[in-house]
Amino acid sequence: MSLLHRPDLVAAINAHPLARHLGLVIVDISAGSMTVEMDIRPELTFDGRTVQGAMVGVLADYAGAGACASLLGEGWMPVTLTYSVSVVAPAVGERLQASATTVGGGRSVGFAQIEVNALSQGIPTRVAVASITTRLASVAPD
Repeated sequence: MSLLHRPDLVAAINAHPLARHLGLVIVDISAGSMTVEMDIRPELTFDGRTVQGAMVGVLADYAGAGACASLLGEGWMPVTLTYSVSVVAPAVGERLQASATTVGGGRSVGFAQIEVNALSQGIPTRVAVASITTRLASVAPD
């Protein structure tokens, strides 16, 4: 487990108000991959138990965009162009975990595939698969 690959990217995600509100935790980042988790809380569900699909999509978006940006140098950040999420099972458990791996791209566009699992007593159950296309942009220093 490493968070040293792109500390600027980790800091940028941690600074997002939505990421903080959702309690996102980056558990791993390396060249071409990122894993992000969040606790399942009642306010993220539609029945107090099952996470609403849009929240699964948000988690997949963060993981996939982060994986694309992880291949670039400091100062590069992703902008999501498109993403697609296919829910394959109810998202029920204690935590959700999205693991993304890049599958291609270049200097301006990145592509990644994401798997989202619900963790219940440490046992993962696949709840969604997703794909993302990002535009990679240089962030001008302040």
